[in-house]
Amino acid sequence: MRHHTNQIPPVAVSKAVAEIIRQAKADGKSAMRLKQLSNVLNRFEKSFNVGLQDVTPALVSQYLATMPLAERTRRNHRDVIGFFNRWCVLCGYLKDSTNWLKGVQKYNSRKLGEISTFTPDEMKLLLSKADKRLVPFLAIAAFAGVRHAEIKRLDWGEVELADGAGESFIEVRASKAKTQTRRLVPVKDNLKAWLLLYRKKAGKVCPFENTTKQLLRLASVAKMDWKKNAMRHSCISYRIAECGDVPRVSDESGNSVQMIRTNYLRRVKPAVAAEWFGIMPPRAKGKGRRLAR
Repeated sequence: MRHHTNQIPPVAVSKAVAEIIRQAKADGKSAMRLKQLSNVLNRFEKSFNVGLQDVTPALVSQYLATMPLAERTRRNHRDVIGFFNRWCVLCGYLKDSTNWLKGVQKYNSRKLGEISTFTPDEMKLLLSKADKRLVPFLAIAAFAGVRHAEIKRLDWGEVELADGAGESFIEVRASKAKTQTRRLVPVKDNLKAWLLLYRKKAGKVCPFENTTKQLLRLASVAKMDWKKNAMRHSCISYRIAECGDVPRVSDESGNSVQMIRTNYLRRVKPAVAAEWFGIMPPRAKGKGRRLAR
């Protein structure tokens, strides 16, 4: 009797995936979180056309190890699978002791090594060669350090450019932030000068859905290699060289101090930082034309 009482009815992986996504929608999870759950678990479901009780750490380990994805992406998949496992336990679909990630390799967010940044001359070249529709994206990424995905979700109504010498800010709302936490990013004088040339009352700051394609095309036109995440790395590195305040920059960029130190910060000279944040559009220098064409 004790044996049969502890038995758990079999539930297919596909059924549980449909339920957790339905519950996430009912709970009002952000669009970004829903997209992540759907992308990871729908892929997981296709590879595990079995019951939940048939999933083992060995199978999950093999599944993650053979995925043709970057290490950071595999880490994200591992995290979501662990969340799904815990949800199934709470729903009574799996025994309390079930841990699909037991002994499964942990993946780093990125391999530690040289942190890539752009020089001021490289950034000037990119801005000079860019499609004018891409310039606001480039300027915000380079001089405010906002993540590419967050800029793609950014609306001009969230870019506050004060008149005169007033302080200007970019509002990254919680629903659009990677960390789901609202933050205000200060707008430097040079960034303000760039954005004033292109700002609108409303609408998307970046009209391109596939910014990666646009950036690779721009690098090709500029005859230089594209450095992934280098604009954000550059902004954070130059900003810290300028103000010397890591916690402050951590708050502005939406990362922990530890993450800033290990994954984003490349020590540069204050003089180079001053040159970086001194990159102005020609019109701001009185030349009467835009740099980007």
